[in-house]
Amino acid sequence: MSRDGPASNSLSRRLSAKLEADRKLIEELTLHEHRKLAQNFLDASKAELDTIRSAIQDQSRTTAQALHTMLRWPLWTAAVCTVIVLSALTLLWAMTWWLRQDLAEIRTVTLQERQALTNLRDQTGGVRVMRNDKGLFLILPKGAETGWKCADEPCVKMPAGK
Repeated sequence: MSRDGPASNSLSRRLSAKLEADRKLIEELTLHEHRKLAQNFLDASKAELDTIRSAIQDQSRTTAQALHTMLRWPLWTAAVCTVIVLSALTLLWAMTWWLRQDLAEIRTVTLQERQALTNLRDQTGGVRVMRNDKGLFLILPKGAETGWKCADEPCVKMPAGK
């Protein structure tokens, strides 16, 4: 038998056909395995993405709650401090107003007392009272006559008080 004969040609065609069929089968199997692998990667990626998304949402919720709690205290504290400061300012204003009223009354009374003192001086004609180690003396204005002298001024000796 010759190698170049029809049998050889037929064998060669059959082998070529078989090789082509095997190549196509391998390509299909390879493509199928690639698709399966890609689907597995896609499924694993989606599962991991869902896990990460869930972890981020949980952490975000926890952070939001912690932030809300942290912000609640300073807001409450600021509100209390504001109330305290406003109360203190109101009390300060009220005390200032009251003290101004009291000061105005004191000034009025002082002016009245000064006027009364001036009137008394005018009515007594310059008579003064003096106390020293010898007793209580009424000091008369110059020109008055008595038997006593207080610092070279005439004076009257008053009876000792109780």
